[in-house]
Formats: sequence, C-alpha cells, structure tokens
Amino acid sequence: GKEVQLRNLADQWGKVLDAHGAEYLHTTDAVSLQNDFSEAKGWTKDRVKVMIADCANVIERCLIQPQSNWFHGILPISTTVYLEDFKRALGEWPELTTPENICVTQNLALCFDWSTKYLRANRFHLIFDRNEPFHGYAYDRWVNKQSRRMDTAWQCVVDIGQANSRLVCELQAADLVAWAVNAKHAYGTVYNWQERLLSIL
Repeated sequence: GKEVQLRNLADQWGKVLDAHGAEYLHTTDAVSLQNDFSEAKGWTKDRVKVMIADCANVIERCLIQPQSNWFHGILPISTTVYLEDFKRALGEWPELTTPENICVTQNLALCFDWSTKYLRANRFHLIFDRNEPFHGYAYDRWVNKQSRRMDTAWQCVVDIGQANSRLVCELQAADLVAWAVNAKHAYGTVYNWQERLLSIL
C-alpha cells in the first residue's frame, strides 16, 4: 500500500491495541499465552481471541476492493513453499536456493507489479521485521547489478530497512496474516478470524 494507506492501517491498529490494553501484537505469543500475553499478565484465550478478531477487522477494513475498482488500500500477499516438495526439487535443481529466497522474490515481484499497475507507484520502500532472513535476500537482489538489469523494479527501490515489529503496526498485521497461513498448513483453520484472513489471500 501507499504511505497514506499504511498510516490509516497503523492508526486503526493502534486504537484496537489501546482498547484491549496491549502494547503490540505478537500472534504466536498471544495465541499460546506466552511472554507479554501470559495468564500471569491477565491474558486469557477469550481475551486474545477478541483482540485478534478486532485486528483482523482492521485488515479487512483497509483492504483494496478490486471488484469495486477501489485500489486505494492494502493488499496482503502470501507465498507458500511446501518443504517436502522443495527438498525433492532441490535435489534436481540446486539453483532453487532456499524457501525464504523464493518467498521474498515471488512476493516482491507481485508487490512491484501490483503497485506499478494499480497504484502507479514508481518508488518502493521495503521494511522487514528485524532479525529475519528475508531482509538479507531482498538486500542481495537490490545491490546485485545483474538482478537490477533483469528486473528494473529493483532500480525503483529507494531503501530496504529493518524495524522492530513491536513498534510497527504494519509488521504486526503482516505477522498476523503469516500466522494464519502457516497455522492452516500445520493444523488447519481453527479460528473464525483466521478463516476471514485466509479468504482475502
């Protein structure tokens, strides 16, 4: 999304967190009642469920609506790599590198294409959760001369940064969507808010 769209998401997200007495959302910790979301700190399964459902509402409200020709919103994108299949394929094509690299290149290609076509964007700012491997793969593509020649979108990337997701609502929203997808493959769809998020991908 554009800056104004992401700011709108962050504003609404922050209001939800304030309403539920949370400083941030870390989905794994919240769902499993760990760390800052432990029962010792007053959290329960029901309290977490309501808060996350409200966060999912924010994502839904901020979405683009292509069926109504309304492209002024955020567009969550997800890429899934099935590890068993990947390992088999890697034996024949070692150049596949890693699942993380595949996810980064595929997702960013979709983001570049969508943003250029529908948002008429000509500059990109990429922000990754710090200490995640995805940032490194994107950065390598950005500084690689051959990559920039083959895909001119990389020439339009202004910066690639890392941020503390506890302080960036947009990263918390991305984490929530990623959790919904990963959990579906691990043990199915368990929550109503998870089903709603999966339906938008």
